[in-house]
Amino acid sequence: MIDTIHSPEALANPYGNKVTLARDFLQIPLLADTMTDTHFAKRDRMGRLLVFMARILQDGWAKQIRAIAVDENAALLVETDGSASAVGTGHIYFLDATHNPEHCAYRQPFTFGPVRVQRVAVGKSFQVKKWQGEADSYSLFVKRSKQTVPTAAFTDADRMLTSNSVLAVYGLPTPSAKPGPTRSSATSCSTAR
Repeated sequence: MIDTIHSPEALANPYGNKVTLARDFLQIPLLADTMTDTHFAKRDRMGRLLVFMARILQDGWAKQIRAIAVDENAALLVETDGSASAVGTGHIYFLDATHNPEHCAYRQPFTFGPVRVQRVAVGKSFQVKKWQGEADSYSLFVKRSKQTVPTAAFTDADRMLTSNSVLAVYGLPTPSAKPGPTRSSATSCSTAR
C-alpha cells in the first residue's frame, strides 16, 4: 500500500497526518527552496502541491517557495547554469509563491494565492536561475468555496480541483499570458510519498 496524500484530502486538511514535509531532502543549490512533483496531471496533484507550498510558507520554513511539477511522460533536463529544456510529452509547471496563505489550519480548507504558474510545453526552454522561460503564465488561487471562475488560462490540471466539493481553484491570466484554451499536466512531490 502506498501511503500518500491526494489533493481532495490535502485541500480539506492542510495539517493532516499524511501532509508530511521534510527539510533538506536533496542538497542541490540550484533547487534551494524548490519542491518537485511528478505524474502531476494524471494523478491530480495540483491541490496537494499547493498545500505543500502553503504549509512551507505558513510554517516559516521559507519566505518564497517554488515548485517544479512534471507530467507523467515529460522530463526537465537542467544544466548546471540553470538552463533547462522540457522533453517527452506533456508539460512542465513552474510555480512560485511569496505570500502566506490567508487561511491554513488543522481540519479546515484553506485559502491561498496568488501562486504564479508558468506552463512550459515540450520542446521549450526555461531558465531556473531567473525563473522564467518560454511559458504560458497565469496566477492560481485556492478559495474556500464551491464556485469556480473559468478563464482561458485554465489547464486540465487546474480543472481537476473544481470538482472538489470543498474548494475551488481558479486561474487568472497574468499580463504575459496568451489567450486561448490550454491543456496541461503536472507531477508529484519530493517532500511526500
